Amino acid sequence: MLDLFACSGPGAGAFIAESIAIGYFHANVAGVLFLVALLFAVARFHYRLTWLAPILIGFVLAVHPAWTVSAIHGDCGFRLRAAAFNTSVVCGGILSIQMFIVVGQLLTSPTKVYSAVTCLTLWIYVI
Repeated sequence: MLDLFACSGPGAGAFIAESIAIGYFHANVAGVLFLVALLFAVARFHYRLTWLAPILIGFVLAVHPAWTVSAIHGDCGFRLRAAAFNTSVVCGGILSIQMFIVVGQLLTSPTKVYSAVTCLTLWIYVI
């Protein structure tokens, strides 16, 4: 059983490895969200506001807990797990705001409703 304060005992190494794997999984999620945000920014390149999302998500990805928070020292990676999950939620929120902006811009033109439906379908697929 793991010692709560020292992260030692049988199974501590496996728990630390699992925490690191969860951190990298959430880094991959943030990377995919970055690519989707970049795709939407390129699709609507003449609107400056849509470029804010990939910049913000890219910054969050650059300081992601997967490579800035240690799972080896301290709490067996509980902080890494929580911070990585919260980072994915923040990136998803930024992407959602960007998608609502893009869809709102597309819905102002009746000929582009199909593009808006495509954007929403892609958003549902990503989530």
